[in-house]
Amino acid sequence: MACDCATRDVAAEAKVLDLFATAGLREIVEQTQEANRVMIESIRHLDKADRAAALGFGEDVVALHRSAGERANRWCRQQFETVIEAIDNRVGRDDWSDLVARTQHEFDAHEGRLQLEDAAAELRARLLDVDRLPPLTAGRAASLIDQAVERVASEGLSGGMHLLRENLENGVKVLSAPEMGRQEASPDQVAVDICLAGVAAICIAALIICGAAYFCWCCYFWAIMISYFVAEGSCVGLLYV
Repeated sequence: MACDCATRDVAAEAKVLDLFATAGLREIVEQTQEANRVMIESIRHLDKADRAAALGFGEDVVALHRSAGERANRWCRQQFETVIEAIDNRVGRDDWSDLVARTQHEFDAHEGRLQLEDAAAELRARLLDVDRLPPLTAGRAASLIDQAVERVASEGLSGGMHLLRENLENGVKVLSAPEMGRQEASPDQVAVDICLAGVAAICIAALIICGAAYFCWCCYFWAIMISYFVAEGSCVGLLYV
């Protein structure tokens, strides 16, 4: 039977969040996305403070944006730490092992690795059409997707959550440094990498949960793809602040 689920729409993110809700992971994903948004705002304010200084604006203008960037940075680190705690609480609940086993069973029964590889190939093909995406960033995004696929294919849903947790820990470390996420990464900012890695982990985790949900691959696959590119676009926006 052909798919007819109308998933190519502006409600893609809501559909994906509903999918995560079935696994008790919605709040974790929402708070990670919100933390990334605040991280982007922090970088924007900090860079604006530097531009203001370079352009000869008054110290009050420079201080205004620097203090705003520092506040957002502190909030983002706190948020990352809160999400890490939430992940630990979720994976420690009694139903977690059953959820992991169920998603793994469906993953194995329905050629899950092939589906993930197909999804990664689709994402890679779409990255080619993003005209403003710098080649090095495109390559890094593809590499992060591949890493997430390999982690989830070998370790299941637990691997996806551990990958997200590791990225959040790295985010706290990077944002705690004097550069506050603006460390150069030849030529991308480290904050872009943190953002992209989190998006990739969430996307691949969504795909493995999708494999255990009725008709999900038919009805939610494109919603996951669309949601990924919206989130990725926000990450890449860090390069143009």
